Amino acid sequence: MATKMGKLPVKKVLLNSETMSDEGEFEFIIDCESVYFNALYDNDGRLQYLDQYFYTQHRSHDDIDSAIAEQEFLSVDHNDFPVKSYLLAKEEEGNEWMRFHAVVPKEVNPDYFHQKYLGE
Repeated sequence: MATKMGKLPVKKVLLNSETMSDEGEFEFIIDCESVYFNALYDNDGRLQYLDQYFYTQHRSHDDIDSAIAEQEFLSVDHNDFPVKSYLLAKEEEGNEWMRFHAVVPKEVNPDYFHQKYLGE
């Protein structure tokens, strides 16, 4: 059983300004080119969940770019939201599978993100 792990480049980190304004939650989108992750934090800044998605015809790079152009998604400085992503490949009994992982902060500072990214 061979297992291999490598770093997956993070293309960009985005912050959903609409959920931040309307619901008080913080949704970060971590774009890794072929996959993306959504990290959702509650209004106290605690991580609620981290989900992984593949780009498809229903959710494409164009959708992300459009949301950026409309300022729904705001670019986040990597120093403000440090994230790492990995690709894990494993061979077991002649079958190979791959898994994508992201490592995100357990907590974020809500006041900081409101002030810096929404100017509130």
